[in-house]
Amino acid sequence: MATRAFIRLAPLLAAAACASARPSPAAQRTIPSPAQAVRIEDLADRRLDWHVFEDAALQAGAADGALEGERAALNKALEPLVASIPLVEAAGAARDLLQVLHEGTRSAPPMLRRYDASATTLGDVLHRGRFNCVSATLLYLIAACRLGLDARAVLLPSHARAVVVVRGRRHVVETTAARGFDAPPEVGREVMRRFRAPGGFLDLYPDAAGQEFDDLALLGAVYTNLSVAARERDDLAAAEELDARADRLVDPSARPLLRRVRASTLQELALRRFEDGRTQEALELVERAVALVPDGDEAREAQGNLLAVAQRRMDELGGDEMTLLAFPSRFSAFPSTRAALEARAWNLAASQRAGRGDTAGAAAAAREAERAGRSTENREVYAHNLAAAELNRLQEVARTDPDEAWRRWQALKVPAALADTHRRVGANLAAMRVQKALDALRCDELDARAQEWTVLAPEAPAVGLRAACRNNAGVARSMADDHKGAADLFREALRLKPSARTFRENLVAALKNEVSELVRDRRCDEAARVLAEGARLAPDDAVFEQARRACAGP
Repeated sequence: MATRAFIRLAPLLAAAACASARPSPAAQRTIPSPAQAVRIEDLADRRLDWHVFEDAALQAGAADGALEGERAALNKALEPLVASIPLVEAAGAARDLLQVLHEGTRSAPPMLRRYDASATTLGDVLHRGRFNCVSATLLYLIAACRLGLDARAVLLPSHARAVVVVRGRRHVVETTAARGFDAPPEVGREVMRRFRAPGGFLDLYPDAAGQEFDDLALLGAVYTNLSVAARERDDLAAAEELDARADRLVDPSARPLLRRVRASTLQELALRRFEDGRTQEALELVERAVALVPDGDEAREAQGNLLAVAQRRMDELGGDEMTLLAFPSRFSAFPSTRAALEARAWNLAASQRAGRGDTAGAAAAAREAERAGRSTENREVYAHNLAAAELNRLQEVARTDPDEAWRRWQALKVPAALADTHRRVGANLAAMRVQKALDALRCDELDARAQEWTVLAPEAPAVGLRAACRNNAGVARSMADDHKGAADLFREALRLKPSARTFRENLVAALKNEVSELVRDRRCDEAARVLAEGARLAPDDAVFEQARRACAGP
C-alpha cells in the first residue's frame, strides 16, 4: 500500500483520497449489479474496478440491494465520530479515533460496543454494535482512511489488527480494545486472552508479529469467517462459494495463511461453544479446524485442542461403558488423539468398575489404559492408576488366598508416589498370612511371616502373636492328652511373653496334668523335674504337694 501523507481534510472529502477506494478509470465494461460486481467480476483481478473499498466491505454479508442503505447507515454512525477527532498530529488522531470508535462522544454513540467472535462483518457492527478482530480492524481502516491516516491491515492466523505508519514509525493498533493504540502490556494481554484459550486448549498460532496485507486481504478474512459460519450451519454450498470469494481477494502467496485463518476461526468458535458447555458442537468445529491445518507443529497443536474438547465430551457420556469405549474410534484419522482417548476411556471404565466393587475388572481396565497411554503425556498417570488398581485387587485376592496375593505383591512394581501405599498393603497381606498360620497353628511358619510383617510394619505385635500361636497349640495338645507337649508349648509362649498371666496358668495346668500321670505310673524320678518347676510357679498348689508326698512314700 502506498504511503499516504497526513493532510487536514474534511471527513466526507477524505473518502475519495483512500488509496484502496478509488475505482479504475480504465473500466469501460457494462456495470453489473452491485452484488454481482463485488462478488464476481470486480474481484477477479484483486482490484475494485467499479466500487470503492467501503462498498465492497459493506456488501460482504449484506443482502442483494442493501448496499445503499448500508452505506447510509455507515455514514450516519461514523461521520460524527470521525469529525470529533482533532487533526493536529497523526499518531494522536489515530489513538483518539480508536477510543471514540469504542467509547463514542457526548453527541455520538460508540460503534464498537461488545466483542463477539462471530461478528465478522460491518453489518454486525452497524446493526448490533458487535465486533470481532476482523470487523473492528475493517472499521478502523475505513475510518482512518477518511482521516487521511496511513493505516494498514495486519493478519495473524488467529487474529487481525492494524498498524498506523507515521513518519516511518509503525504504531500497532489492537482494534478490539479502546486503549489498543501502542497497547501497554496489560491491554495486549487482555486482547490476546480472547484468542488464547483456557480449559486445556492450546494456541494454534502463538505468533504475535503477524504479516501486513492490503485491505482486500482483510476483506478476504471477512469472507473466510462467513464461510466458517456457513459450515457451522451445514450450508456447505454457501461455504464453498464464500471460500472461493475469499481466495480471489487474497494474493496466492497468502492463501496458506488464509487456510490457517479459517482453522483458527473455527477453533475460536469451538472455544466459545466449549466454554458454554456445548461440547458436541465444539467438537465438530474443532474437527473441521484440524482438517485445515498442515502437518508439523501446527497439526500437533491443533490436535491438542481436538483432544481437549474430545476429553470433555467423553466425560459427559456418563456411565455407559460401551459408548465410552467406542467413542475413540471416531478419531481413527488421528492416531495419537485416538490413543489418548482410548487410554482415557479405559481409565474412566476402571474408575466406574472400582466404584461397583469390581476390583478385577478395574485392574483389567487400568491395564488397558496403561497400554494405550504409553505414548501419551499422561503415561505416568495411567501407570500410577494401574498400580493402584492392582493394589486394590490384591486386597480382594487376599480374602481367599493371602499367599497368592503376597506373591503378586512382591512382584508388583509401583511408582514412587505409591511406595507408602504399596508398603501398607504389603503389611496388611503379611498380617493376613500371619493370621492364617496362627489359625493353622503352624508356629514355625508364623515366625517367618511375622518377621516379614515386622519389616513392613515395625509396630506390628509379632512377638505377641508368636506367643499366642504356642499357647493355642498347647491348648490343642492338652485336649489331646499330650500334657508334656502342651507344657513345652506353654513354656515357650511364656518365654516370649513373660507377663502373660494366661500363659503361666496354662503351663501350671499342663504341669499338674503331667505330674499326675507320672505319679500314677510311679515314674517319680521323672516327676521330680515337673514337681520342681510346678512348685516354683505355684508353690501353694495342693496338686504338687500331694504328688510330692505320693512319691515320698509312707
